[in-house]
Amino acid sequence: MSSAEERHPGVPDDLLRVFSERIAKSLEEEPLDLEVVEHRRRVGRLLQTIDALTHYDLLEVASGAGASEVQAAFLATGRLVHPSNEKRLGLPGLGARLKRLLARVVEAYLTLSDPDRCKEYTQSLPVPPFSRYRPQDLEGRRRERQRLGRKQFHQALNHEADGDIYMAIQVAEQAALMHASAEVFELLGRCQSKNPAWLGRALTSYERALELEPGRRDLRERVRALHEDRGDIVGAMEQKEVLEGAPAPARPRGATPPPRRTPTRGLVGRWAARLGRWLSSLDE
Repeated sequence: MSSAEERHPGVPDDLLRVFSERIAKSLEEEPLDLEVVEHRRRVGRLLQTIDALTHYDLLEVASGAGASEVQAAFLATGRLVHPSNEKRLGLPGLGARLKRLLARVVEAYLTLSDPDRCKEYTQSLPVPPFSRYRPQDLEGRRRERQRLGRKQFHQALNHEADGDIYMAIQVAEQAALMHASAEVFELLGRCQSKNPAWLGRALTSYERALELEPGRRDLRERVRALHEDRGDIVGAMEQKEVLEGAPAPARPRGATPPPRRTPTRGLVGRWAARLGRWLSSLDE
């Protein structure tokens, strides 16, 4: 074995071990949804071209990819090349080369996920990076991300049912990175709204869910209620008008929602909204 194969470029052994253990746990919980022949082909292609690949090539992301895209690409590629796949691939003695591949994947992730390191690395490339990947490769990666996202969504639901709201939020946020769906953002908003200090985050999550499924009245009602709970009477009225089918009043130019405050619900909340509308009418 050459020294190049034994080297773990740019990644300390203890840090590589941490990433390797996390990916191994991910594979235990959710095995690869990929035919062995296709798996062997993709790993073989990486082994043959690894020394010529840039970080962008390795993770199959374009220059300017966002943090969530880089993270998702890292997890998908790391799962593909993890040394624990040696037996599945049916290629004895491949473990050391897979470990080198994983080290390169971790290095690529650490570089592209850090804005300063990414900028410096990109400027050092002789040719600017661009997207040039086959549609079938990207489609396979998309399916893998969706599968992981669904798995994490159900894990988050279990945490919510157990009353572990903090863990449910953490897992749901990861699920949203892998598979952005209305049900994931609805779960995220539902859990976040249990903490009065996180009503702004909950509102953002529900609004994202509503963007994905604009026809759901229950989501729009939750958005309206959260606007009301935060003291944003104009925002609440806008959503109410939409629910009733009338044109929504335009928010005055430059106007911003009032600062977040302790939520008011039920009868108190309704009277607070009425009082706000009455005070507004006095100013007209």
